[in-house]
Amino acid sequence: MRIDFSTNAGGIANSINKLAGSMERAGKAGRKSAGDFRAFQKQTRKINDAFSNMARDGNRSTKVFKGLSLATLSLSKAFGLLLTHRFGAWWRQGITSAMEMIETNELFRVSLGELTTETDNVVRSMSKLTGLDATNIRDRVANFNLLAKTMGMTAKNSQTLGLNMNQLALDMGAVFNVSYAQVAEDLRSGLVGQSRVLYKYGIDVTNAQLAEEARARGIQKSVQAMTQAEKMMLRYSVILKQTKTIQGEFAHEFNFPMNQVRLFQERFVTLSRTIGQLFLPVFGAIVRVANSVVIALTRVFQHDRYVIWDRY
Repeated sequence: MRIDFSTNAGGIANSINKLAGSMERAGKAGRKSAGDFRAFQKQTRKINDAFSNMARDGNRSTKVFKGLSLATLSLSKAFGLLLTHRFGAWWRQGITSAMEMIETNELFRVSLGELTTETDNVVRSMSKLTGLDATNIRDRVANFNLLAKTMGMTAKNSQTLGLNMNQLALDMGAVFNVSYAQVAEDLRSGLVGQSRVLYKYGIDVTNAQLAEEARARGIQKSVQAMTQAEKMMLRYSVILKQTKTIQGEFAHEFNFPMNQVRLFQERFVTLSRTIGQLFLPVFGAIVRVANSVVIALTRVFQHDRYVIWDRY
């Protein structure tokens, strides 16, 4: 039997070629699948790294927020302590101002005497009209009035001088941007002959100026031979003449910002005094008890000291 090897060999070759092609395609597919799997692994690792970084950032953010919370809490505590300290200082100031008001009112009564009610009506009207603290006005008027009386001036002239000098202190304070209390103190010093303190306001109350004022008034008496009251009247006259252009400036500058700031401070003092008056009875009772305790302790220790001395 004859077999045709050429035909079978060709078929086998074709089959082998087909198988080889199939194997190659399968190999390529496998390699591609392997490459895709490796890419998938890389992507997975990247995602894991991203989640890890996110977790670390979250931890850091948590720490930051905790730090901010602690800082906010500390700031709140510090602010609370500051408010407590401020309130305590303000409360002490109110009590002190209320006690000073009592002393000032007594000085005002003693200084003005029979003219107390009349002068106080002027003070109250001025305080109501301008918002100035009434106690501060009484203090300035009383001190000027007492100074004039000390120098030998009559009660009416002393009252007039006190009210006019208080008004001048307001005018000069507005012009020179100086506190009313400071201007009033400088004016009192000038009235008793301390001329240097008034130079900064352009006021000259030296003896030469007083002599000129005396001649202008037809007074023949020399300045050296004058009494202190006469000299004060001349200084008062000179001060009023040299401040003529300043007088009335408090009313003119009433609504100026700096003047309003001073008025706000005056109103705040009034508020502080008013609140201090509410606590003054309680504070007075506490102080009386404290004084009693101190007296009792002093007596106990003094008694013990005498006993020890007698024993030894």
